[in-house]
Amino acid sequence: MTVPSSGAISMLGLAREKVYSNYGASGTPTAPYTMKDLAEGGNSGGSGVSFAATNTSGTYPNDDTPHGMNEWRSYSHGTAYPSFTLTYFSGKAADCSSVCSSSTTTTVYSNVATSATDIFTNDRDMYSDSAGTTLAPSGWYAVGTSTGDKCGKWAYVGGSGSWVQEVTGGYTHPGECGQ
Repeated sequence: MTVPSSGAISMLGLAREKVYSNYGASGTPTAPYTMKDLAEGGNSGGSGVSFAATNTSGTYPNDDTPHGMNEWRSYSHGTAYPSFTLTYFSGKAADCSSVCSSSTTTTVYSNVATSATDIFTNDRDMYSDSAGTTLAPSGWYAVGTSTGDKCGKWAYVGGSGSWVQEVTGGYTHPGECGQ
């Protein structure tokens, strides 16, 4: 259940939305709750629970501080990120040729991408789950296998993910199939 769009809202309700994806849940996350931790995730502001990152798919609080209660109106922690089906190759390669000839596809999720091509063009983060809590595994990804389809190498290392900008042999991100 999402945060109400009107009427009174409470810190307890916001904590329940972040922990249980249900504003009206009967459980009670460990108090206290700080607006900083609710908005930014974690518990560095003194909350009794380490909150997950705020779901930025749909309506969500802005990044400006101080954070306010009204920013949470209609927020849903359980809203799924949009999905995109990409061609995938997990082996070692020096360029896009391996992924562009692969028949393996995988579903990835992004909170900001507007299309599969946008993932490559704008170096969007990719996740393997619709909640956006687990980054996609390392490997080569492509929009498809046709000439001109965008492709690139995604690296998930040490808890963060990024697009590899250059690979030995002259590859530059994003590449294209058939190039």
